[in-house]
Amino acid sequence: MTPTAFTRETFAMAFYDSMIVFEKGQPLRKTAPAIGVERKGLFGAAKTLEG
Repeated sequence: MTPTAFTRETFAMAFYDSMIVFEKGQPLRKTAPAIGVERKGLFGAAKTLEG
């Protein structure tokens, strides 16, 4: 099945007793906070801020 504008832009669908809600938009990229670590690149080695 080929993606359409509807399938690319619809973020979520919720079903209630008398209605269906379509949420449009793109999901946010969730990341965990890195405290005290500086990262280089996606797969690069992590190095501490102290040295």
